[in-house]
Amino acid sequence: MKKKRRKKKQIRIILLALIIVLPIVIGTVVFLLYEKPEKNSEAVMLDEVFGLTITHSYIPAANVNRTLIPRPIKYIVIHETDNYSASAGALNHAKYLLLGEAVNGWHYTVDESSIYHHVPDNEVAYHAGTWEGNYYGIGIELCVNEGADFEQTMDNAAKLTAMLIITYDLDISAVKQHYDFSGKDCPHLIREQGLMDDFLNQVEYYLTLYMKRNNLP
Repeated sequence: MKKKRRKKKQIRIILLALIIVLPIVIGTVVFLLYEKPEKNSEAVMLDEVFGLTITHSYIPAANVNRTLIPRPIKYIVIHETDNYSASAGALNHAKYLLLGEAVNGWHYTVDESSIYHHVPDNEVAYHAGTWEGNYYGIGIELCVNEGADFEQTMDNAAKLTAMLIITYDLDISAVKQHYDFSGKDCPHLIREQGLMDDFLNQVEYYLTLYMKRNNLP
């Protein structure tokens, strides 16, 4: 008699578990089958921007500064390296990231003559100081190495930013400063010297140039 009661109780528990779990399972399956992929969830590998070559130097997948977390793209986040050593150009920052000594990472480094690409555009990198900035933002670091032409570095970064806006169907409002997410004084020189509007105007210039070259409205 006791065995029958125990068996009935076990059956009730199983049925109750099925009632709770089954809708969750069904809902998950339906979501996976019918959910539309998020906009800008696929990365594009640009080889050049307005005649400036991009060197792809991806951080190894096993490094702590590669998350391998896919995401959609909503922002382009402007930073400065804050490294004023004469040798601290894009190449040496690329070499540093390859070492994987810290979890911090970003997608591009730009100097007066080159652009290095470190992480696929549609992959999270820890650069913005907040979940939103890291999850949705492409991080671009501008070099500020001593003796370099920072005005040219800004121009090269504007070329890259414009092409990323075009590639991922964004607009100028998607361009953010590191400061906008975490409150950090970055990009420091651009902020200190009031150059952000100049930078955005340069981005707009390259957007317009692209449209004219490609006969787009």
